[in-house]
Amino acid sequence: MKTKTILATGTSARNLKLQQELNNIRQKDMSVIDYTTKIKKIYDTMGSINVTVDEDEMVQICLRGLAYRY
Repeated sequence: MKTKTILATGTSARNLKLQQELNNIRQKDMSVIDYTTKIKKIYDTMGSINVTVDEDEMVQICLRGLAYRY
């Protein structure tokens, strides 16, 4: 039981960190390819810990972080 609790806590903490990364991601001086690749890596990592992100939310995250010139 204790191992499951520790794993669940670790997963929750990891999820919170990844959510924060997604919410704070900005393109700045990255190319569009690098920017979307970074988002995809975070998305994939979330999937590996069984956390799903709605596709519409992912689109909003991508658009929100784009540089002003786009």
